[in-house]
Amino acid sequence: MPAKPPLPFGQPRRYCAARRSWPTGCVSRGALLVPAVWILAAGSCWASQPTITFWSKWYGSAAQDWVKNVAIPAFERQYGVKVEYRHVQEEDAFIAAVAGGVAPDIYIGGSEETLLDLRPFLRNWPDQRQIPPALWRAATDPRTGAIIRVPQEVEIRGIAYNPRLFSEAGLEPYVPQDWDSFLSAVRKLTRKQGERYVQSGFRWSFLTETGLAGTDLGWFLVAAGGDFTTPDERTSTIDSAAMRRTLTFLADLFEIVGENSPGTGFNNNNVAMTRGQPSVPRSYYAANPDAKLGTIGVAPLRSGPQLPPTALAPVNGLGIVKTSKNPQLAWQFITFLLSADMQAQFALYKERQIVRRDVAVRTDLEPMRIWRDWYALMDYVIRPGRLEKRSQISPFFAAVYKKEMSVEVAIANAARIHQAALTEYWTKQ
Repeated sequence: MPAKPPLPFGQPRRYCAARRSWPTGCVSRGALLVPAVWILAAGSCWASQPTITFWSKWYGSAAQDWVKNVAIPAFERQYGVKVEYRHVQEEDAFIAAVAGGVAPDIYIGGSEETLLDLRPFLRNWPDQRQIPPALWRAATDPRTGAIIRVPQEVEIRGIAYNPRLFSEAGLEPYVPQDWDSFLSAVRKLTRKQGERYVQSGFRWSFLTETGLAGTDLGWFLVAAGGDFTTPDERTSTIDSAAMRRTLTFLADLFEIVGENSPGTGFNNNNVAMTRGQPSVPRSYYAANPDAKLGTIGVAPLRSGPQLPPTALAPVNGLGIVKTSKNPQLAWQFITFLLSADMQAQFALYKERQIVRRDVAVRTDLEPMRIWRDWYALMDYVIRPGRLEKRSQISPFFAAVYKKEMSVEVAIANAARIHQAALTEYWTKQ
């Protein structure tokens, strides 16, 4: 039997007796003369074809179609590995699969309890340098340092702004980088006629659990030097000076602009600053077809010169399930999806951004041109701690903004519920 040729990333090949070699596929020497023999020979080689399973979550329908019809067939052709694919909507499906012993090899989701630590795989993957360190931190278990997924897509959020409105108000056309200047600018940029806003300096959802009373509050809190939890996410740090400063700042903002500044819209060019998720530039340029790229900008959030700039970015990544019988093949599929070519294709199918720097700078790709300024924020990405019982906690913060509750009472109530929820969560793990 001839020696195996070298193969990247530990790809397995099947020895094909019909050819007495190690091909990706198998073709019998007598295939052209005896088709039946070719069928038998090929069948014997493919009968042992290895199989891995991949479950995605949070993919839109276009991305699911791309995975099924483009990415997986390309991988199967190149490596002779069959990939079974399923998209799930809820984590419960994965939890049930783990309990039933039928979990996939690769999954988007999961936790350290169910996913392998990928650091041993990463040691021999040079492309990891193309993914910014901040995104790796978001894929790392805060308790152990284990890297449990490879980032595949990200939703970078900064403060989107309209420079023209700043200039018209006599201000420097950029987002202020300390909170005193921020409040001053918002006051100058906000105009009302009676109860109706003609122009808003800052349009955001303050009162919802996904807005500044919950998820987004964590971003502003980290910008102020605080967090929801300790680094291991076991202890609540809501009761802190940073939280008091953050709630006071946001309450002052709410007094100026209200909830979502009724009557205004960023696409209507009467909002100076807003929550800058990736959909913002697409929506803006679609609504303003004559506007040139660069008409609007995005900047990190910063509370003062002594603290670093910050951006919020939920990161979705690919992990290998601990029960996988083919972890090396699973890793090979992950690195295939994270290759520059696959990332470039993936970018065309998603509203979220890809993670590779070398793809992010490609001006030949339309999404990269639109998100150019957003990609510049990748090194500022932070990951707030876990906010358990968000639906119970956010009403306290909303009450502060509406001046229905003091900062101290809100913090005391929220911290009590939060710590109890964290203790319950880790007890169950």
